[in-house]
Amino acid sequence: MESTTNFFILPGNPPALHFYELWGQELREHNTDLKIRVARYPLATGKAEKSEKSDSNLYFENLTDSLIEQINEFRVAHGGNISLVGHSLGGYLALKVLNRIPDQIHACHLFHPFLRRPTPRGRVLLKVAHELHKLPSLDKWLLRIQPTLGIFMKEALSITHEEIKIFTELAFHEHLTISQDLSAPQLGEEAKSKIFAYSTKGDTWCPPQSIDSLGQGVHHVVGPAAHNFVVNRAGRDLISKQLGIPDQRIEKLTKLSE
Repeated sequence: MESTTNFFILPGNPPALHFYELWGQELREHNTDLKIRVARYPLATGKAEKSEKSDSNLYFENLTDSLIEQINEFRVAHGGNISLVGHSLGGYLALKVLNRIPDQIHACHLFHPFLRRPTPRGRVLLKVAHELHKLPSLDKWLLRIQPTLGIFMKEALSITHEEIKIFTELAFHEHLTISQDLSAPQLGEEAKSKIFAYSTKGDTWCPPQSIDSLGQGVHHVVGPAAHNFVVNRAGRDLISKQLGIPDQRIEKLTKLSE
């Protein structure tokens, strides 16, 4: 009997767990045997004050350590194969995990992955976020204006205070590392064979060069789902089709019609 493939979802930034957990519930509507875990990004100890790239590289290595621990706990709890599902920044982190433990990962799905230098607009946004993160009460200020943001972006109301703090911390380190990186990801052949990438045209965070940097042999689809697909059901449904999850509902209907 073929082993079940379960999914470990690595969110983008901001890591709005409400939407990723909702996506997980929708995926389980297709297949109740499916087990899904959404990664948590823990806050680092203390507040980043220095603009040292080496510190930010270490930050992401420590975050990768935490993710591997979460994956090991997921495997012990549920067994089966584990596939990574990385969205935006989560795609960058998924590749780090895959490179570390390729033999423990069944597949690695990258949706609009933020892997290297974004467009000029993206670089400006991260530069601003980097500078704002140095302010002592930024997260409290963002929390105060959250209701106002919710008038224009309803999804902003679903982001928690903790996620706001994680968002600014991640953006601080993204600016110092990924935003300035023009190199290609260093991937072993075993890791590369397990990657499935999805992108859309005109994406600020995933320009064509990002996918090209993965090299030949990577399965790549260009589709209509927007970078922020996770905040609406239609977008999530478009992306879900790329995961190839067997739909138990269709299987049951097929058996009934036989």
